[in-house]
Amino acid sequence: MRRREEANGEWSKKPLADWLTHWLELKKPNLEPNSYDWYERRIRLHLIPRLGSRPLESLAPIHVRELLNGMSKSEKSIGEQYKALKTLRGALEEACRLEQVTRNVGKSVKLPKLKHREMRWLSRDQVVAFLDASAQDRLGALYDVLIDSGARPGEAFALHWSDVYWDISTIYITVLPGEHQRSMPTQVGKNDQGQEASSAVQAHDGATRRSPGEDAVRGLGR
Repeated sequence: MRRREEANGEWSKKPLADWLTHWLELKKPNLEPNSYDWYERRIRLHLIPRLGSRPLESLAPIHVRELLNGMSKSEKSIGEQYKALKTLRGALEEACRLEQVTRNVGKSVKLPKLKHREMRWLSRDQVVAFLDASAQDRLGALYDVLIDSGARPGEAFALHWSDVYWDISTIYITVLPGEHQRSMPTQVGKNDQGQEASSAVQAHDGATRRSPGEDAVRGLGR
């Protein structure tokens, strides 16, 4: 019989929970806060409670399968099972690279198959109705910016005055500190009162709405 190769790394005999915590700290300097929270949540809620007490070197494919089965019985979604296994695979892959274990047992279990939902978007009439309904909402200006620019919510919340260039109708968004910026073009026109209004606002023919600018920043909580 072929003997299974044993790992001799300092982490190999420690509980998986210890390695997962250490691995996350190793990754932290290169992660955005939201990404760090994404990994931390799967480790804290799923991996450590179900597998954390097992020594890293003794983890086997059957244990990974039991992880998914247990999550399914607890009515965790397919998407959450997928994320948990992806996180485990990443942690074990790093353990392999650092010679703490000899193989990534997470790869021996197939990822749950995700069901892709058809993307839907608002029609012009729905945009008009939404803007009408949100006109007096304190975040109404935020909705204008999101619809007009296509920015993600987190990007819009992070905006500062210095990111908005009204003269060239452009918003500049920095993805990560020190990284390149990407721009979000916004179309600026005139409403019936001669005030500047975003293209989303102009979708409402003849609408009289507030102009973007300082009010938009207030709407973003700045």
